[in-house]
Amino acid sequence: MERTVPLPLYYQIKQDLLESMESGRLQPGDRLPSERELTEQYGVSRMTVRQAIGHLEQEGFIRREQGKGSFVAPAKLEETLVGLTSFTEEMQRRGLVPSTRVIRIETVQSERVAAQLSLPADQPLYALERLRLAGGEPMELEQLYLPVHMVPGLPELDL
Repeated sequence: MERTVPLPLYYQIKQDLLESMESGRLQPGDRLPSERELTEQYGVSRMTVRQAIGHLEQEGFIRREQGKGSFVAPAKLEETLVGLTSFTEEMQRRGLVPSTRVIRIETVQSERVAAQLSLPADQPLYALERLRLAGGEPMELEQLYLPVHMVPGLPELDL
């Protein structure tokens, strides 16, 4: 630790651990050294280590398990609305394998939804619910309402 640098020690520890995660020395699922080990490694108090770990947990970089320790969390995907791309394209761009599970598809009538879509109240709609996955991990639950007349035969399509 650089005690001459005007950055708090907990912040330096946090940044060092983040660097280990970004460089791949610490992978998602890896257990971090214990508080005691980090205290010895960095030559700081346990409270300083706890503060660094607490910040990493709050920011979603690690997760703690009671009695087991702290573990590197899976990489977070950050949403950016730069361009309009499909879920499949976006996941492939990130090097992940996209997949979809249809949870529900049925024909419904909903005055509320029809009104939101500026359709007649008695307009039949498809209610479609899909789980979108990337690398086998759930990423989003998609719920759609589509006018039946716009996509005839939707339930028979491979979604």
